Parts: sequence; structure tokens; C-alpha cells
Amino acid sequence: MLDGTTGVLVAVSGGPDSVALLDILVRLSGSGQSTAQRVGSKTYQRVTSKIHVAHLDHMLRGVESAEDAEFVRALAQALGLQSTISSVDVRAAASHSRRGIEEMAREIRYNFLLSAAKDAGCDRIAVGHTMTDQAETFMMRLVRGAGLRGLASMRPVSAVPSGMGGEWETGRVGEEERGRGGEGELGGPGEAETERGGDSGIGGNFSSPRPPVSASPSLPVSPSPPLLIRPLLCITREEVEAYCHDRGLRFRTDKTNVSLHYTRNRIRTVVIPALAALNPRIVESISRAAENIAGDHDVLDTLACSLLRKSMIGSLTWPDAGDPSVAYSVTALLDQPLEMRRRMIVESIRQMRATAMRKGDHDHCEVTSAHVTAVEELLRQGASGKRVELPCSLEVWREFDALVLRIVGTGKTPYLSAISSTRANVEAGGFAFTLHRGLPPEVLGSVTAEVRQLRQATGRDWMTVALDNLALPDQLIIRPRLSGERAHIAGHRRTIKLKNLMIEHRIPSSRRATWPIVATPDGAYIWSPGLPPAVEFAAQAETDSLATLRATAI
Repeated sequence: MLDGTTGVLVAVSGGPDSVALLDILVRLSGSGQSTAQRVGSKTYQRVTSKIHVAHLDHMLRGVESAEDAEFVRALAQALGLQSTISSVDVRAAASHSRRGIEEMAREIRYNFLLSAAKDAGCDRIAVGHTMTDQAETFMMRLVRGAGLRGLASMRPVSAVPSGMGGEWETGRVGEEERGRGGEGELGGPGEAETERGGDSGIGGNFSSPRPPVSASPSLPVSPSPPLLIRPLLCITREEVEAYCHDRGLRFRTDKTNVSLHYTRNRIRTVVIPALAALNPRIVESISRAAENIAGDHDVLDTLACSLLRKSMIGSLTWPDAGDPSVAYSVTALLDQPLEMRRRMIVESIRQMRATAMRKGDHDHCEVTSAHVTAVEELLRQGASGKRVELPCSLEVWREFDALVLRIVGTGKTPYLSAISSTRANVEAGGFAFTLHRGLPPEVLGSVTAEVRQLRQATGRDWMTVALDNLALPDQLIIRPRLSGERAHIAGHRRTIKLKNLMIEHRIPSSRRATWPIVATPDGAYIWSPGLPPAVEFAAQAETDSLATLRATAI
């Protein structure tokens, strides 16, 4: 948990859990102190890393929360520790973004912790969640019908939640669950009650509207993201409170922790005591169950990742216009049992969302079980061409036997390119085009043979076309398809919508809007890669002068 650490940022709300955590870490890191400290039934070994205190005032409890911030500042000063203390009007931020207060608070809180850890040069962020918090979180998720991902609950060591919002299997967490939630956070709503799906969280860049009350000087920056650690997860709240009493530690009390309006408080004061009547060590038993489930969950996730890699079919048959995408075999997905298939879908979304967030192309990123179910529907027979829009600028498409996930809004802008004898090589719409004009009619046979060979080798038709050179204008235009555009195509008795023609020739639905069309300057369709040419421009046996157009996927 602390091996090789450069520094620990301790999230201190001012409550007993976080105050005890800070005191334990200070005692273990002090020179000349004993090499171990005992808390309840657990012994903590001495560490030698520096400690930095962090506190964020959510401004949800008026004067009381401001007093919490001042208490933490004074505590850090009395211990000779540097601190980063700031405040954010979470209620206003939630209202502005039209999101729940708990959800907004959690996003702001973790981004504050990441920013503070980076500035302080810390590679660990310590929070004060206890075994009791773990048991309460487990029961909250069990009541909602969580799967293994939710019941695995909190981990002793994990990545800091950043950009993975939403609990895959339990759905939305309501705002009534503010409560105590473990005192290990930064004041205001606790983290444990809003943590959904183990170690996933919500991303975004933190920007405090107020300058820190007390900030650290410039320190070395950790080269990799810090880890989130929960040193008190192995001891109960009662043991923590006994430690505070024995040490004479002062702490703050959040009055909302006793309100039965919140789900967590009802579980704490009603459900857990009732279960304790059956098993006095119920908290330890629930915590052990969560740990066992976490192990099973990890094994299944590892298997799902392996199966997902095997089902990947790489790039699509047709090139993408620039938006990052990945495709998986629908057949391979359907070969798996339902629950494993669902895990594979969850993992595929997680990977694409991680890509989106690295690129900065994301909005509010909460994906729920309803979204995953919608993606599952795309695997049904007859779903080809349908799509599902997900948060975080993601789209999922069914394209024949491929399930395609794509980050939208990052591709190339709409294009308009000219191609002519003097500019015979052009790149547009994911293809490289080559134009040859004024060719003798004798080459028609070789062009036809080339088209036939390419179709046999790749399954792609009409990637090269022979045209009537004399029927073509001097300059041709390459552009995306227009809405409702029609043409009279060789092999058809009347005009047909180009969209329907693309469906007939298996152009992926995700590419139809940007698929390149070669047209005259006044808009008449000539030809498109993979599609037949227009009758009026197609070469005939009696054509005296030929032109050829070739398209090669870039």
C-alpha cells in the first residue's frame, strides 16, 4: 500500500475516521517513533514518506462546513504539515450542469484530490473508509440488486476514480444517500455512498473557484497517476472511535449523519443492528463476503478482456473517416454465455471511454445498465444499421456481423475536393483517388479484368471504374453524399437513392454520411467507391475515349 511511495496526500474531512487516519500516518512517519502502531485488532508498520493534508469545502452546510475547513487547516498546522484547502459551491455546479449534487460532488472531489496530489508531489491519496463503511456500501448495493461489480465494493488499493462514472450494474444512485458515508473524505457528502461499481468514477478537469487557503510550495511532481489507498478498510468504525478516545483526538461531527432521511443512515442504524442480533460479527462477515466477491469479479473481468481481444476484428472492411473506432465480431460475442457477453460489452465501452477521455473528447460520462442493455439489443438478428448513442461522445453501431464502437465528433470535417487531368491524385473521404483521361478504348478489357480480380481477392466491387471521357466535364468534384440524393445507376431501370444503393452494396451505416461521391460541378452523380457508375457516364463498348478512376483505401 505504501511501498516506495514519494508522499501521501491525506483526505481529511475533520470527522473521526479521517482524523484517526491522519494521526496514525503521522505517528508512523515520525522520526524516533516506534516502528509500529496498533489500532483495534490491526497493527500498522512504520512508513517514512511525507504527508500532505487536503480538504475541500463543498459549501453545502453553510457556516458548519466552513468551520470544518478551518478545523482541518488548524489541525495540519498544529502537526507541522502542509495543507491544500479549497472550496467549491457544489450545489451551484450541479445546478449549472443539471446533475445530481452527490454525483457532482464526487467528480469535483476526486479531481481536487488528483490536482492537490500532483501539486504536492504525492503518489498516494489516503481516505478514511472503514470496514463498517464497506459493510454499509455492500448492503446499499445489495438492496438495489447489484451484480458482482457493485458488490465487490471498495478496494484497499485502486486507481483514483477519474472519468469512469456510473455503476454498470446497479444504475443511478439517488441524492437521498448523502449521509455519513465514512468520514474519510473532504467534508460534505462521503465518498462511500456514491461510489458505484468498485473503483470507477467521473472525469473532468477540476478548477477551483476560490484560491486555496493554504497551498504547498512547488514540489516534484509524481511521474504517474497516484493510487487511492484505504488504510482503515480492515478495522471497524468502533475501533476507530476507540482509538480517537484513547488518543484524545478532537474531531468534527456532521449532523446529517444521524438523519434517517438518507439510505446509508437507515442501513447503519436499523439494518446493521438487526443483522448483528443474528451475528455479532456481521460487519466482518459482510466485509469478507465483499472481498471474496471482488476476487471472483477480477477473475471474470480478466477472462472477459481475453475473450474481447479474440473477438476483435480490427478495422472495418471500409476505412473510417477519422473517428477512432473498433469492431468486434457479433458471432464471437453471441457464442458467449449471456453474463460473459455482458461483461465483454462493458469492457469494450470502458476501453473506448478511456480513449475518449485521453483525447479530451467527452461530456458527462455516466453509462448505466440501461445503456449496456441497449447495446445488447444490437446483437439481435435484423439489427444491422441500427445504432446506440452513449455518454462520453460514444456511438455503438451494428454493421452486418460487426459491433462497432466509435468516438464521435473527432473525425475529419466535411470535405470538398477537385480532381482533374492537372490534379489527378486526390485524397478524400478515407480514399486515395487516381484519375486517367484520354485512354484508348482498347484498355476497357484490362480495366474490366482488373475489377474482376479485385472483387475475387477482396470482395470489393467497383473500386476501379471505366468512364466515357467525352461525357465528363474537365473537373470532377469529390464530396460526401447529399441527403436524399438519387442517380440512375447502371443495372437499374430507374433512379435510386444513393443511401439505398449503399445499403445494397454493404457500405457500413457509420460511413454512409461521409462516404465519398465523385460528381460533376453542378452536382450530378458520376461514381462512388464500391458503387456502380451513373448510366450517362459509364463506358460502353462503342466509347471512343476512356477515363478511369481508381480508389484505394488509405
